Amino acid sequence: MGNWFSAASPETSRHAETQREAGSSTVSAHSGGVVNTPRLSGVHVGGNININTYVQQPASTEQTHHISPTTEDLHQDRQRESPQKRLLSVRAQFVNSASEPVLKQLLDELFQKKIITQEEMDTARTKTKAEMARDVIDMVRNKGPEASLFLIEVLRGLDPYLAETLGLS
Repeated sequence: MGNWFSAASPETSRHAETQREAGSSTVSAHSGGVVNTPRLSGVHVGGNININTYVQQPASTEQTHHISPTTEDLHQDRQRESPQKRLLSVRAQFVNSASEPVLKQLLDELFQKKIITQEEMDTARTKTKAEMARDVIDMVRNKGPEASLFLIEVLRGLDPYLAETLGLS
């Protein structure tokens, strides 16, 4: 069967297919192309397989700065947004990523700080994990910037990895 390559761009894909048809075991990506997941099928390997990757750095960092913002730039932009906007911008990822124990701890902290009522906490706890996460983030966002900032700070303490992943650290 030979080698099969999955490429991220049509140009790289055509180049890889041409090399595969020619029997070449080498695939290269040029001009920002990417070759993903090289797969060998129907091939018996009697030794080692070497996969070499070469990354050509841009001529100057000024070039990259204008092409795409750095992680630090994005982090600073997010820090300037209101806490409510920050929560809204990460809502979907929060819903998909927050664990049920963390959500329940957040509800406890929000109730203890009197940001949410007993009824709001009890109602949220009866829902599925995703619905509970939506309730937590939406209830708090609707209660204003102080409540939103409190949620961000508590999340940092309860799940620093999630807070970092969401860009809330």
